[in-house]
Amino acid sequence: MLELRLSTVEETERLGAQLAEVVQRGDVVFLSGELGAGKTSLSRGFLRRFFGDAELEVPSPSYLICLSYADEATTPHANADPAHASAEASAGPAGSGVVPTGRTLRTGGCARIPGMRVLHVDPYRLPEGKVAALIDLPTAFERDVCLIEWPQRLGPALCTADSPQRIEISLGGVGPQAAGRVVTIRAVGPRWAPLVAAWEAAGRVAVELPELAPRAEPTEADEAAALARAAAVRRPAAAAPDLPASEMLVLGIESSCDDTAAAVVRGDGVVVGECIASQAGVHEPWGGVVPKLAQDAHRAAIDATVDEALRRAGIAPSALSAVAVTVGPGLALCLEVGVKKALALCREYQIPLVRVHHMEAHALVTWLPHPVRSSVAPADADADAPLPPPPLGAGMQPPFPFLTLLVSGGHNMLVLSRAAGDHTVLGATLDDSIGEAFDKTARLLGIDAIPGGPPLERLAAKGDPKAHALPRPLSRTKDERLRSNCDFSFSGLKSAVRTLVEPSAPTKKQRKAAARAAAEAAAAGGAGAAEEEEEEEAPVSAEEAAAAEEKRRADIAASFQRVAVEHLAERAERAIGWAREVEPTLSCVVAAGGVAANGEVRRQLSAACRRAGLPLVCPPIALCTDNGTMVAWTGMLRLWLGLAEPPLRECDDIELFVEVRPKWPIGPRDARSTTQAQQLARRKRPGDAGVGGAPEPRGGGQKREREGGEE
Repeated sequence: MLELRLSTVEETERLGAQLAEVVQRGDVVFLSGELGAGKTSLSRGFLRRFFGDAELEVPSPSYLICLSYADEATTPHANADPAHASAEASAGPAGSGVVPTGRTLRTGGCARIPGMRVLHVDPYRLPEGKVAALIDLPTAFERDVCLIEWPQRLGPALCTADSPQRIEISLGGVGPQAAGRVVTIRAVGPRWAPLVAAWEAAGRVAVELPELAPRAEPTEADEAAALARAAAVRRPAAAAPDLPASEMLVLGIESSCDDTAAAVVRGDGVVVGECIASQAGVHEPWGGVVPKLAQDAHRAAIDATVDEALRRAGIAPSALSAVAVTVGPGLALCLEVGVKKALALCREYQIPLVRVHHMEAHALVTWLPHPVRSSVAPADADADAPLPPPPLGAGMQPPFPFLTLLVSGGHNMLVLSRAAGDHTVLGATLDDSIGEAFDKTARLLGIDAIPGGPPLERLAAKGDPKAHALPRPLSRTKDERLRSNCDFSFSGLKSAVRTLVEPSAPTKKQRKAAARAAAEAAAAGGAGAAEEEEEEEAPVSAEEAAAAEEKRRADIAASFQRVAVEHLAERAERAIGWAREVEPTLSCVVAAGGVAANGEVRRQLSAACRRAGLPLVCPPIALCTDNGTMVAWTGMLRLWLGLAEPPLRECDDIELFVEVRPKWPIGPRDARSTTQAQQLARRKRPGDAGVGGAPEPRGGGQKREREGGEE
């Protein structure tokens, strides 16, 4: 096995080009790695080299599942249209609608192997094994060249330990910029074994890239055709406009979950126009966000929302410097709506596109040039001590590195942020996020609003936070690693709340004790019975009963909120120590996401930060929940870093470029953190006590999809 380190996209594309120089008919290349790791970049280098077409567009096949590439001279065969299955077979996962599958693309150059086509397959959106019903891959493995992303989704019918013979490329970089990309190359079968062994001995992929053979001298007609084709396929390079910051304008589009949002932000941080279309009332009857209903609501609102944000900004779309859009993590059906709208605007007005990571946008909204320091004072012995002022930059931005606590309805993680696109996850939830726990507890207490956090916080303000001794999360686990790391767990706490709200039936032992007590009372008779009658309480009025019930609900809400936030603050304080071990110059703690608007969260985090001698930086409450401003501003920062894409051409099919990343990790995991998959594996081992609290059904699947690939 060979290991390489690739520091740029160009190096990743070069590796793809080197593979294209040695592939033969029937070769299969497996490309593994998280979303954003560089699989499509490697494929781009491969396909451009294989077909001798430096201008070839290579979109991600994730939306259409399979793209087939061939030159003009290649004769179509039975596998020309990979999506040859029936309409019934092409139906996607439940609730997702029909998955569009397959497209054949003609290249401008000639294939290195005459008559050869290349299939670029990505079954990420399909259940494991489903792709076998859509694409005749066994035939392709014999007579085509196949680039397979997410090969683990092929299923055992198509992939075993030794079949097909293949070369496996694993890309280890993750996050918005694939930071720290490490590539491993492994051969399966005799076809690739000698080559990989030779490369391993050389310590590199020892494949030279000679100049491509010149094409035959073109005629005037050929030159005219080539110019026309070049005009149709060439996309200008995307670069930050050469304008003063006060003249740069970026439109941000957000549609990752249950609200449609758009905003226009100027380069100096001024929000010149914004609009949010809420889905309040759409999902309450279902007790949670329903992806298909959310998608329908986004489709109905997206055009009007974007138009209104532009109208309030007083500009036409042609005045924009770029369009930024959330591509993940989130609900795939919802993300597609925003991405399609952004692509359409970029194509129509020829402006760059910036793809944005949803959770990074939550963190980087604190870089908007405005005062964002927390002014919350903790109610403890140190309440009179001043909160350390954040060492903010000239524009009031918290300097890197800083610790980010991302808390919302679908996310719960502690992240060491070193730069835009450079993040390390120190801890994440093992089950529910705190926002999800707030929502489910709210429903247990009769609150139907979505999200349930704000009304639960208002109810808790009326109660006694120490009325109930709820279990502290992870305090009873036998796993020392879980007790001492920075991961979170809220399922046990939620179960304890359910027990308070919905008392279970008495046990057999309790029923026997009650029967004995009743028998003894009956035997006593006489004076005892008279005394009991005298001790009977006066009837309770309906108003008194309602007030008592409201007090009971408020006490439960306050007790839950206290324990949940204590768990959050405890883990955040530990993460500060972890972060300082690797980044001694840690500047501050940033709390972002919808739950960061909670007053108790800010109070307890302020106390934890004061003990650590660090300031707490929070966005304004209005920017804690999902919004277009955070997407636009993060897009502005990425535009300045040169991370924009050129606009589509008029001839481009938008469907080819709809790349969404529903479980896009924000960065690699710290080795001390525990993933959900690791925890589930531990639970299956005999004698493991789990994380504390009784197991319960895993609800909220639509929110778990937003966890950003932390599983």
